[in-house]
Amino acid sequence: MRTVRSSALLLVAFAAIALPPQSPAETGPGATRTAVVSYADLNLSAASGTQALYRRIQLAAHAVCRAADFDFDLEGRRSQRECARNAVAGAVERIDNASLTDLHRSATAKANRLW
Repeated sequence: MRTVRSSALLLVAFAAIALPPQSPAETGPGATRTAVVSYADLNLSAASGTQALYRRIQLAAHAVCRAADFDFDLEGRRSQRECARNAVAGAVERIDNASLTDLHRSATAKANRLW
């Protein structure tokens, strides 16, 4: 099992693949918004550390996929949620930690049951 512990910051490029070229997440030609999510202070071997990182990723995703960048209608709101979901999934994949992946799968399955 690979231990994920970083003394540096993790630069997470959010939603770079899943968003269409004219996505509001782009700030210019070819530019994608990013957020830096630090987890050097967390022990990802402990459930509390994994949960804390997951929450940080979610907050960063929502900051990157700001509501102001989407139309204020049902389609815009759906696009905003999709942007955040894709951003979280991309970050979890990049970190490549089994506990974090399991937590994300569980959270995603629970959210899908609600819809």
